[in-house]
Amino acid sequence: MSDVERGSEAMGEKLLVVDDDPFIARLLEIELAAAGYQVRVANDGQQAIDMVRAHPEIGVRLDAKLRRALLHRFPFNLIYAVETDAILIISIAHHRQRPGYWTSRLTS
Repeated sequence: MSDVERGSEAMGEKLLVVDDDPFIARLLEIELAAAGYQVRVANDGQQAIDMVRAHPEIGVRLDAKLRRALLHRFPFNLIYAVETDAILIISIAHHRQRPGYWTSRLTS
């Protein structure tokens, strides 16, 4: 798949970049924007949570209810659900764990 095709697939999709190094964050922002993504940048975990609160659609969709925001500099993913009147933080999951290891902690 060419960069042009990849960019057209990404058009309008929103991503959150979290990195405490401003140079790396800016580099990722430029590259992802060039690929067609709408990018927001946070510099730490708290700022990432604040951005998710302000822009809940920014996380990558995992399923019908859950989203994931990658915390690049930190080895974690922020897993959350958008509720009618709240953002429910499900897990701050380590990148190195097997995928979905935290799902057994969910209750209906």
